[in-house]
Order: sequence, then C-alpha cells, then structure tokens
Amino acid sequence: MTEAEKRAKAAKAKAAAAAKAKAAAAAKAKAAAAKKLADEKSAEQAAITAAEKAAETVRAQDRADRWNTSREALQGVLGTMFNINDPEEKAWINEFYDLAKPLSDVGLSPDSIPEQILYSGKAPKKFAERFSGALELQRKKLAGENVYVPSIAEYVAGEEEYMGLVKSFGMNDLASKQTYGKITGNAVSVNETRKRIQDAVSRVDSLDQNVKDQLKSEFPTLKESDMAQAILTGPDGIQNLKTKIQRAGVKAGAAAAGLTMQTSLDQLGNLSYEQATAGFQQVANTLKTSTAGIQQAGRMFGDEISATDYQTELEKETLLGQTSQRTKRLQSQARSQFAGQSGIVTGSLSRKKQI
Repeated sequence: MTEAEKRAKAAKAKAAAAAKAKAAAAAKAKAAAAKKLADEKSAEQAAITAAEKAAETVRAQDRADRWNTSREALQGVLGTMFNINDPEEKAWINEFYDLAKPLSDVGLSPDSIPEQILYSGKAPKKFAERFSGALELQRKKLAGENVYVPSIAEYVAGEEEYMGLVKSFGMNDLASKQTYGKITGNAVSVNETRKRIQDAVSRVDSLDQNVKDQLKSEFPTLKESDMAQAILTGPDGIQNLKTKIQRAGVKAGAAAAGLTMQTSLDQLGNLSYEQATAGFQQVANTLKTSTAGIQQAGRMFGDEISATDYQTELEKETLLGQTSQRTKRLQSQARSQFAGQSGIVTGSLSRKKQI
C-alpha cells in the first residue's frame, strides 16, 4: 500500500469514527430529552393523581354525608310503618339500607328511594308484603292492564282512609293492612269500596224481617264474612251476596206459607220475596183444598201421585208457569168425579220480575 493510500484509509476511518461519535451524541441527547419529557409527564401525572385523590376524598365525604342524611330520613319513614326497634326487624331493615345506599350515592332523594326499592323486584320480603296491593297493581300494569300504580305516600293515605271507613261501619274484622292490600290489588279505590259497603249494608238493612231471620239462620256471619267477600271480589262478590239474599227470600216465602219447598233454589232463586210469598201461599191453599181429591183420582185412574210430587208440580206451575199435563189431567178427572167437593184452585205466578 502506498503512503497516499494509507493516508486516505486513515482519513476515512477518522471520518467514520467522527460520524459514529456524532450519532452517539445525538442518541444520548435524544435519550436525555426523552427522559426529561417522561420525568415532566410523571410529575404532571403525579400532580393530577394527587388532585384526583383529593377530589375523590371530597366526593366520598359528600356521599357519606348524603348517606347519613338519607339513612336518618329513611329511618324516620320506616319508623312510621314498622317497629324498627324490634330486633326481629333488624335483618330486613339492614337489607333495605344496603339497597338504599347505592341509590343515595347517585343522588336519589330519601323520598324517592323507598319506591325505587319497592318496584325494583329486589325489595325485602317484609317491605314488599307491606305494600302488596301496590305491587299487584304494578304486576297488572306490566301485563298490559290499564291500572294506576300509586306512590307509597298515596298507598298509605288510602290505607288510612280505608281503615276509618270500615271501622265507621263497625266492620273491624276488615280493618287490616292485608285486607286493604287485597282490595287495592284488585284495583278497587276507597271510594268504590265505600260504595260497595253501602250497597251491601243497605241491601241487608232494607230486607223484610222474615228474610232477615232466614239470612241469620243460614248465614250468621253475613255482616262480616259476606261483606268482606263482596268487597274483595268486586261485582262477582256483590252478585253473590244478592243471590244469597234472594234465595233466603224464597225460603222465607215458603216458610211463611207453612211449606217446605220442593223445587230447587236454582229454579226459584230469581223470585223476589213478595213473589215467593204470594206464590207459596197459593200453593198451600191449593194443596189444602185439592190434595185428597187429586190423590183419589190418581188411584181410581191408575195414575197415582204422592203429596210431595203434587206439591212440586204445583210449585212449578204457580211460581214458574210450567204447566204439568199430569196435574191438569188429574184435576180434570177429580172435578168430573168429585164435582163440588174438591175446591180445586189453579193459577200461575210467572217470574217476570227480577230483583
């Protein structure tokens, strides 16, 4: 290698070393800059984190304060409806508070929290049972029925009005939260309950004394159990009460005529007391004057009829307008055979009038 070539090679190596040194210095400077930026960001993040922690501490304290206030208010609300000092109530009340706290944390007021819990499907059993009527209305509404679901305040106000109402009618056995829940769950308002009670009471009070005596004999608890049934089952219950009264009236009509009715109440149950009384009296008169002649005619013409069967056919003819061909034939035969002796009287009372 010539001297010139050696010098060129050395110069090239020097230049390469210089370039390498320059690149190393640039990389070092870049790393230093990156470290500085990272340090700055770390410091900034640390400051942000510290601020956030401080803010979260404040928020946590706010939530704690709000919950303490809400819990105190909720305790007052629950205390108006439950014996919260009873150790047996403690478990479900604590469960209620566990459900209430998250709602308080997101800002719900103590007034709205109980309803949120009640209609959430997660309410403690004891709390849900207290407002069973409202929950039944909610179920019906979710099923598509056109019903109004009351607030807890409305439910309690209605309950207080209901209690005063039934007590004013002397129906203390109905003055219970459970009964009110059933009534409310059937979408029956307090005003409608009042109307139904008045209807049932006036219906009983206006009855003839004979019908009242019959009712007392057959349904000694009418003033309590039947009224309750009428209230709880709505129109069907009222109709059931009316049916019992009508049937008692029919039986009283038979008793007033000195008869034990032979026709079923299913057939005669729509007659009024007045219709039944007049009809059975007519049957009694006919039986008194014609039974012997009819039975004798039956024996003579081979068509015997018992006194019971004869009464049954007379009842159907007189009270229902159902003519018996056998009775008509026997009456005709008796008149022909015993003219002037039987004193047979016929007639009918159709049941065109219903009560």
